[in-house]
Amino acid sequence: MGVYITIFLYALTTSVFFPVFQSLVFYKACITLSNSTDAEVTCQSREAAARDESVHSLANLILLTSSTGLCITAFFTSRWIGHLSDVKSRKLAFLIPFAGLFFSDFTILVQVLWPRASPYYFIVSEVIYGIFGGYMSITSGAFAIISTMYTDPKERAKAIARLEGTISLGSMIGFLISSRLESAGYLGMACFFVVAHFIAFLSALFMKEVQYHEPEPLLRNSQKTKPLAICTGSKLFENKSPATKCNLRILYFSFAISYFAFIGSTRILFFYLKHKFLWGSEKYGYLKAINQGMTTVMAMLVFPALKNWGITDVRLAIFGLATRSIGRAWYAIAWADYAVYGVVCFEMFSKFPATALRSLISSNVGEHERGAAFSLVAVIEAMCNLTSSWVFHIAFPISLRFFPELSFVIMPVIIVPAIVLMIINIRSLESPETHPEDLAEPPNDDDEIDVEKTAVLHHVPTETDTLTDSSSKTT
Repeated sequence: MGVYITIFLYALTTSVFFPVFQSLVFYKACITLSNSTDAEVTCQSREAAARDESVHSLANLILLTSSTGLCITAFFTSRWIGHLSDVKSRKLAFLIPFAGLFFSDFTILVQVLWPRASPYYFIVSEVIYGIFGGYMSITSGAFAIISTMYTDPKERAKAIARLEGTISLGSMIGFLISSRLESAGYLGMACFFVVAHFIAFLSALFMKEVQYHEPEPLLRNSQKTKPLAICTGSKLFENKSPATKCNLRILYFSFAISYFAFIGSTRILFFYLKHKFLWGSEKYGYLKAINQGMTTVMAMLVFPALKNWGITDVRLAIFGLATRSIGRAWYAIAWADYAVYGVVCFEMFSKFPATALRSLISSNVGEHERGAAFSLVAVIEAMCNLTSSWVFHIAFPISLRFFPELSFVIMPVIIVPAIVLMIINIRSLESPETHPEDLAEPPNDDDEIDVEKTAVLHHVPTETDTLTDSSSKTT
């Protein structure tokens, strides 16, 4: 339960953080550019700078630079933390990023207490967080822990879905809390972050260590892995069959495309709705809360039910990618406040691609490779975060002059290649399975590891993405 409590609290605070942080950056950007002697009061008005292009440009520049700092630092540290998860301890690797989160929280608190301080200090906050692995290490650590708890691929997929549902539940409550920003104020929210993250850290600290089920043929060899191999993830593709390598490339590519569109909309949606419909944090919070509530139901109840009915992870991923693409397009065609809420019909399936793709990735690697596998996912998240921030934080302010919906036309289009690629390779993607009998025996302390005889994944033809008749075997 420890990992669920920790990730619930983290998801809750993250969902509060995004709109509050963006609103705070926008508020401080307004103060910085204001000529008023009482800028703090003037910039609290919703309409004061909602359509001021200079304020939008400065706020987007700060968020862009902050994301860049976070992603560049986390690109390296998250891979090392994932490597540590495999060779030392899943629990230890899970705790490290929370230390950085505390430092980041206190820098936000300082920014709130001194509203006229330069908004560029927000960049320092994100860089500190990235040095400790950032949010990428928290999510990848949680999924590595969950995937290690279950040996049956079908049950592992359900557990990943439950964890995704827990994230959605925390997000739903978090967005409801964020809608109360005007009542709590920035100071109240900043204090809330500190307290919630401290409780989450304690929950992870007292969590039982996760026990591996498979032997460790690659453990000593992995300790000698070159730093470049750790950062790039090339070691993960060694000793795999050509079919498995192809599967992993397709899965990582599809995850990258999906996440790029998702994080891109997350970065600019608040500003887009503020510009187009004069929305504040309250309406934005309600929209996201409703969406996350439906997402929770789909992830915790519907996804496991569909797995029980024999629907494969691949098909669920394709369906999720398609609905995500349609959901991005819906924002572009929404014509009024009430029409925006129609996106929930598509966004409620938003956990399907992430859940299914993570499950498929874990089925294509060995147990002692899953920390590295999910940390590679984290690196992809960091790179997509970085590139989407550059693309959309630059494109959105420019598009305000002629076509504000441009970003939400680009996002659905870029998801299409991933959908096509998965459909073309659907039979290959539905056939991976790790067999314990193909794992080499653990080496004796006096023996050198023969890399050619270590664990190798074989490509086993089957009609489903899991072998339910082998559920009693260790995978």
